[in-house]
Amino acid sequence: LFLDRSDAVELPIKFIPRYAGCYHCQILLKSSCDIRVYEIECVVNTDHAEAELEFLTPAYQAVIQDIPI
Repeated sequence: LFLDRSDAVELPIKFIPRYAGCYHCQILLKSSCDIRVYEIECVVNTDHAEAELEFLTPAYQAVIQDIPI
């Protein structure tokens, strides 16, 4: 069974996560003759990472710091 564009129904969903992580949810659609459950998993990654390093050292001395990645 293939559905053409006229048989499809769009279900817009807006998801605004506060933090990065994996979010799971279920969407329940009911009618008088049918019940459907859709499971959705949203994986949110950070777009960029911010970091700040501050070094205090006497003048004319080298600073060496290993930074794990």
